[in-house]
Amino acid sequence: MDTLRQTIVSPGRDAESFLVEAISVLHANGAESERAERRTRQLAHALGLNARVELGWSWSDFSFGDHSVRGSSAVPSGVASNRVFAVDRIINELDTGLAALADAWERLRWAAVLPPPHLAVFAAACVAGGCGLAVIFGIRGTTALAVIAVCCAAGAFVRRGLAHRGANAYTQSAAAALVAGLGAAISGGAGSAVGLIALCPCLILVPGPHLLNGSLDIAALRIPLGASRLVYAAAVMTAITAGLLVGLRLGQAHLATDISGPGVPLWVEVPTAGFLAVAYGVFYGVPLRVLYWPCLVGGAAHAVRWTVAQTGADAWVGAGLACLFAGLVLVPVCARWQLPFSTIGFASVVSLLPGVLLFRALAGFAQLPSTAGAPGGQLLVETADNASSAALVLLAMALGFLVADAAWTHIRSASSPS
Repeated sequence: MDTLRQTIVSPGRDAESFLVEAISVLHANGAESERAERRTRQLAHALGLNARVELGWSWSDFSFGDHSVRGSSAVPSGVASNRVFAVDRIINELDTGLAALADAWERLRWAAVLPPPHLAVFAAACVAGGCGLAVIFGIRGTTALAVIAVCCAAGAFVRRGLAHRGANAYTQSAAAALVAGLGAAISGGAGSAVGLIALCPCLILVPGPHLLNGSLDIAALRIPLGASRLVYAAAVMTAITAGLLVGLRLGQAHLATDISGPGVPLWVEVPTAGFLAVAYGVFYGVPLRVLYWPCLVGGAAHAVRWTVAQTGADAWVGAGLACLFAGLVLVPVCARWQLPFSTIGFASVVSLLPGVLLFRALAGFAQLPSTAGAPGGQLLVETADNASSAALVLLAMALGFLVADAAWTHIRSASSPS
């Protein structure tokens, strides 16, 4: 083994270039920053280098001892777990001496261009995600579910078509949301108020892994990168909002401020949440062999939220405790089996997002300019309440994951030899 390592590792420019390219692929495709830094150390050891990385949004610096600094312009705006898994495998085999650097180069080039899920699979996952959210939100009518399915599938085809033509994430998200708004307006009739039918196809567009990665970066004091991730996520969500409002306007409809659905029993919510987690994992490119983790944890997290809700606690308490539970389970699991925590973690709790509150607030802000007098004041209060409640739920979810990550980090530090 040692002889093989000596023959495949030749510290120098070629090895340095390989490290930069490999970590850039991880960074650009949704790997959390801690994972990319850990892989940098592992790969540097395997290649006989002294390397460190400072990750950024549009530029990352790689330092190699005292003699060279290299940069990478990889932008972490994508989520492709299949590419992350492929690069992880290459690094592991280099570290154990099972692969040669020349062969690793070829495999890295292949890993960097692995295609996303097939269009039919992607569309099916989008349909499953949108309809799963609809069931959790209380929609039971087959007509409404059929409309949501059509909007989700149409949005998937639009997004892939625009992506093949070089459109950015803002354009893709806005176009898919426009389709959802227009479809919901047509199904509800001109001049009507629509709600969950428009909401569900838009919620599958939310850039959850970027929100989670950004929160983790902020907590780890990677402030510039974390802030950039969060700003990017906010920009994508703004594009979704704009597309939805334009679609509703074209259909001569508006978004209802009283979006709500009946309560869902536990025996319906738990398996639906697990099914939904699998759907999200599929269109994030998570390999099928590990999708049972978000399925099981997602269902259990919803059971935690449902149980807390029965005590009369506020929504943010249940969401925060559910994310704390999911984090406590998934952080060591992802570390043990080298799974992408950002995608699997978000897939497990995606249906806890305060989508109803966000869209109530959105509808209120859209109606405020045309509402005067006492109704306008009441609408302002309701809109502010919905917006603040949504923000509180999102904060509690982020804190749940952060506390779990900090707890396991402390445990690892305490148990490691000094």
